[in-house]
Amino acid sequence: MKVCILMGSPRKQGNTNALLGPFRQELEGLGAETETVWLHALEIRPCTACRACQRDWTAFGCAQRDDVPTIFDKVLACDLIVLATPIYSWYCTPPMKALLDRLVYGMDKYYGAEKGPALWAGKALALLLTCGYRPERGCDLFEEGMRRYCKHAQLRFLGSHAERHLGYDVPFMDAEKEARTRAFARELWDAVQARMAQVKAQHKYHGRPLSENRDWVTGLVRCASCGTTLIFSKPHYWKCNNYVRGGCKTSQHISDEKLKGMILSRMRYDAEGAAPLSYSIVRSRPE
Repeated sequence: MKVCILMGSPRKQGNTNALLGPFRQELEGLGAETETVWLHALEIRPCTACRACQRDWTAFGCAQRDDVPTIFDKVLACDLIVLATPIYSWYCTPPMKALLDRLVYGMDKYYGAEKGPALWAGKALALLLTCGYRPERGCDLFEEGMRRYCKHAQLRFLGSHAERHLGYDVPFMDAEKEARTRAFARELWDAVQARMAQVKAQHKYHGRPLSENRDWVTGLVRCASCGTTLIFSKPHYWKCNNYVRGGCKTSQHISDEKLKGMILSRMRYDAEGAAPLSYSIVRSRPE
C-alpha cells in the first residue's frame, strides 16, 4: 500500500508535522510505504483554466512547466492520498489550494469538447488537519469542500481527523492526540486494504479470451508503467489490462479513435520516408 502525503504546512516544526509523525509511523508499522511531499518547497503555479490538459486523456497534459507534473505522477501511483494541512481562514493553505485546482483539471478530463475519464477514479483520499478553533467550526468548510471535490473527481473520501491547538503558550501534542491520530491511521489502513482485496476479487478473471480480441490494435500498444498490453473497454476506450485486474497502479485510458489515429498517422509518416519500410509484430510473455 502506497501513501502519498501532500503537506500544506509552511513550518517543518509546526503542529501539522507534529501530528503527521505518529500518523506516518503507524501506517509504516502496518506495512505501508509513505512519501511526504512538502508543497511549500515546490513551484506550484495557480491554474489558468486554459484547458490544454483536456487535449490528452492519457496524461496530465498541463501547459505550465513547474513541479506539479511530478506530484501528478506520485498521486497517480499511490493507493491513498492524504492532505495534511493547517486550516488558515477556514480552508487549506495556498499551495495546496493551487495544487487541488490543477489536479482536478489534469486528472479529470471533463472540460473538453467531449467528456473523458477521471484518471484517478476510485483512489482513496483522507484529511489530516490542525486548527485553532474547535474542529467542527474550524475545519468543517474545508472538509465539506473536499467531500464535494471527491464526489466530482470520482475519489473515495475516507474521512478527516483534526486536532485543535488551544494557544501559542500551550503545548500542542499530548498522549490523547497521538492515540487518536494513530487510531485514524489504522482505520485508513483497514479501509484501503479492504478495498484493494475487493478490487482484486472482482477483476481476477477480467481479461477476455484471446479468440475474442479481434481488433487489429490488440497487442500493439503497451502500458507505459507496467508494459502490459492495452485491452478494449466499452464503449470506446483502451486501458491497461493489468490495471483492471488491480496489478498496475497507473490508469491508462485512451479513446479508440485517438489511438488508431495516432498509429495510422505514424505509419503514414514512416511510409513517406526514403528508407525501406517494414514492420514486425512481436508477441511475448513475461517469464
